[in-house]
Formats: sequence, structure tokens, C-alpha cells
Amino acid sequence: MNSGSIYPEGPAFYLMIDFKSEAESTYAALRDLLSDYREMLTEYGSKGMQHRSVTVVISGNRPTETLAREKLRYAFIDGRLSDLDKNEHPVSLIPWISESWRSHFNWNGRGEFTSTEKVKLNQWIKKAHTQGRKVRFWATPETVDFWKMVYEAKLDFINTDKLKRLQQVLSDLQTTP
Repeated sequence: MNSGSIYPEGPAFYLMIDFKSEAESTYAALRDLLSDYREMLTEYGSKGMQHRSVTVVISGNRPTETLAREKLRYAFIDGRLSDLDKNEHPVSLIPWISESWRSHFNWNGRGEFTSTEKVKLNQWIKKAHTQGRKVRFWATPETVDFWKMVYEAKLDFINTDKLKRLQQVLSDLQTTP
């Protein structure tokens, strides 16, 4: 089995945990729980990153500085565009950047995606990839045109509630020469 995947030759598996409560106390409880599953969790410690079947990423109220100080940890942080710009925390702490689509783009997945917005999206994706990070947006349009556009832009994660329809669109895109 490849490190960082559930199935042999499968894609990486991420478990995102969205903290809605206070960051520090919530993480303290989670830290104890995660250590019980350490044999299956990606860890960061004295040997650097040790990829395993599941990588836990904390979103929402994130205890970024607490995790940054830990000598051994089984969780990582869901970054923001400001983290991408500052680039003060390593990929081993913030492996990906995510933001609300609606906070940065006007396009609703219908009609034309403007060249100005396309340039902005491509610059963020390129900057993140250059730093070794992935990119995701939430609160995205749920349209075929949107999915095709972000697939072509090489967005790493596509959020949707329409899984079967997205699966068909991605399957079609991957088989089209």
C-alpha cells in the first residue's frame, strides 16, 4: 500500500475536522484521541513527515501556533490565502490553502468566467503548488461549467454535495483526449 492512501495505488486520504468550538481546548481533546490511532495517521516529528493512511487536517478555529510548537503531532492545519502570501509556516504544518469561493470571486458557475478572475485563480494555484501546497475552495458553484473550469485550472480539491454528478463529469474529462 502506498503511504498516505487507504487502497493500494489509491489517492491520498484526508480527514478534515472543522473546529466550531474554541481552538485550544478542542485540540487538546483531539490530540489525545489521535494518539490512539497513530499507527494509521500521518505524523510530523523528529524524522520529519511520516505519511500513513490518513492525514488529519484541522479547519475552522485552528490552533496554528500550538501545532507549530509541537515536537510530535498527528494533525495539520487548513491554511488561508494570507498563509500562502506570508509563507511563514512550512508545508509540514499547512499542507493546503482553502477559502470561500464567494469571498474572492463573483462568478457563480454560469456564463463566462472573466479573464481577470481566471488570472487570479491561476496565480493562487501556481503559488500554492510552487510552495508544495494544495488548494481548495468551499461555498463553490455546483455547476458542470464550474467543475470543468477548476479541473482545467488544476484545483486540487473540488467541494460538492453532488458527488455522483461530479464523478461523471470528472470521468468524462479524464477520458476526453
